[in-house]
Amino acid sequence: MNKRMTKITPSLKYKIKRRLNKIDIDLENLVKVANINKKDVIRLLNLDFTSKNSIEKTTQILGLNSYGKEIKSVKQLRKDRARSKAIRVVSMVQDTSSLEEQGLESMAIKRMIIRTEKEFLKGIYSSRLWK
Repeated sequence: MNKRMTKITPSLKYKIKRRLNKIDIDLENLVKVANINKKDVIRLLNLDFTSKNSIEKTTQILGLNSYGKEIKSVKQLRKDRARSKAIRVVSMVQDTSSLEEQGLESMAIKRMIIRTEKEFLKGIYSSRLWK
């Protein structure tokens, strides 16, 4: 066994899998969001050993500590993700269309972020929350 590998308890594996189901994120999107290798995620979910880094990144994305204890509720986790995506989307629109040069006020930009966040949570973009 490689020295950099860490043993994963069955309890932690179970909690990670349960959390993946609760927040409705699939393997492919977890790999992208956590920015880890797909083989590491598969190892984490199916084997007894993986890198400590993979465990930490995965549990952080899922709102768990490294022992599998919830540190963020599912609701808060989804809200944080929606907010993050909304800010990124609005900033891309802002950059491409030069909204500030067109006189769009910061309050209008904030409203755009809030509306986009709501769309990621309960609107037409909710299926894209973890993509």
